[in-house]
Amino acid sequence: MVRRAPHARPNRARVGIVTEGDGEVKGLPHLYAQLERSAGVQLLKPIKANIPPMAPPPLIARRIETGVRLAGARGADRVVVALDSEDPHCCPGERSKIIRAELARICATEVSVVLKHCKLENWLIADLAALETCSGLFPNWANVTYPQGRADTADAYRMLSNATGRRDHYTKIKHAERLLRNCNVQTMASNSRSFSKFLKEIASS
Repeated sequence: MVRRAPHARPNRARVGIVTEGDGEVKGLPHLYAQLERSAGVQLLKPIKANIPPMAPPPLIARRIETGVRLAGARGADRVVVALDSEDPHCCPGERSKIIRAELARICATEVSVVLKHCKLENWLIADLAALETCSGLFPNWANVTYPQGRADTADAYRMLSNATGRRDHYTKIKHAERLLRNCNVQTMASNSRSFSKFLKEIASS
């Protein structure tokens, strides 16, 4: 009897993540299992780049380049860069295109740029159920409210700071890690356009 060879599993694309924040570097890996299942990719450990978010795009691109090259050395097929937009009045899509164009001039690796609108905290509040789950850290979690689908427009840092109550204060690493352990990526994408963009760029082939 002739044995049939098992079907080979297609190799998943390896995607590097470059970001400027400690909260992202420590926290995003808690979403990796969900992101990898959703996008069908393998995500590499985030790389931190020292990037002043309000700097001109050419300077931002030069700061990102080192991280992109390191991701390539680790085996990344392509890289997604996640930055804070900081300015609530800027157009994240337009600014990300400019930064991506600058990167294309100085490195050959395929790079996508996503601007968190405006900060990581806007992603952290995009799943309110995660806040309730972490009520020990956020005793005033119920006060975090915004119109459905509009997490990006909320004053998320202030909301999270107030939600910690009087006995604690919000810190980007501890609180971000705890929340992201409990967040659902599809819920986050439904409430944050910039996180939805991040999810789509990870999945892009």
